[in-house]
Amino acid sequence: FPLPLTPGPRLSAAPEASLTRVWPHWIRLAYARGLRGLALTPRGIRYDKGGAMTRNPGPDGHPYVLYVDDEAANLLVFKAALAHRLPVLTASNAAEGLALLEQHEIAVLLSDQRMPGQTGVELLTSARNLSPHTLRMLVTAYSDLKAAIDAINDGYVRRYIRKPWTTAELVTTVGDAYSVYQTEASLRALERRLLQTERFYALGVVSAGIAHELRNP
Repeated sequence: FPLPLTPGPRLSAAPEASLTRVWPHWIRLAYARGLRGLALTPRGIRYDKGGAMTRNPGPDGHPYVLYVDDEAANLLVFKAALAHRLPVLTASNAAEGLALLEQHEIAVLLSDQRMPGQTGVELLTSARNLSPHTLRMLVTAYSDLKAAIDAINDGYVRRYIRKPWTTAELVTTVGDAYSVYQTEASLRALERRLLQTERFYALGVVSAGIAHELRNP
């Protein structure tokens, strides 16, 4: 689109002259950074190609699956079922799980319902505020089924998994949720890129008009 790539003639002793030299370079720099997904931000903050702030991804840039359960045996079984298919993180309590959610990009979060200190529903409720795009699932026994249904109806949980689970059921359920997260993330990134492109196009049009006025006072 029409970006003024070269400054106009220098207007001696006029303050606008410096603008004609600075505007084109700044616009080109901003445009290049925007399209490449770069940003002038403080160190330690990551941005994706669409311009959105992200947390640390897993191996090869893929998001994690996080399972929270106070029983170590359940965590081991979960890892054995999924770790060779997807990047997996585990936590033994709600506080540890929320800390991992703050640090890493989590595609799917599963939590056991009955845990000391904080229930699974309470954890997933907090997780919705902390990472709204993460798909949340409750792992629960038959006796806790009402809590799972209420959480689904209230929007805190996407679905529940009955305990004891089978490996086939777990792999299929988590795998499907993981694919949904990746599809939704791609759509969000595309939407951000389109909006960003529109902004830079508008900026280019405005700057071209300013440059024209400065060249033709």
